[in-house]
Amino acid sequence: MNKVKWSMEELDEYIMSHQIVYEDVFERYSIKRNRNQDAALEYVQREMMKAENFKVFCGH
Repeated sequence: MNKVKWSMEELDEYIMSHQIVYEDVFERYSIKRNRNQDAALEYVQREMMKAENFKVFCGH
């Protein structure tokens, strides 16, 4: 099985550059990582929080 490994920085950049909705991030992440839904959900929630904090930090 070929799994795609995303670094946190890559996922942050992906989320912010595409400005895509949470559900889309979750769907793509789940498919790419081929992991259970709970783990994917937790990971994406953490990444979305980081992206939001980064935007606030940058004054967006």
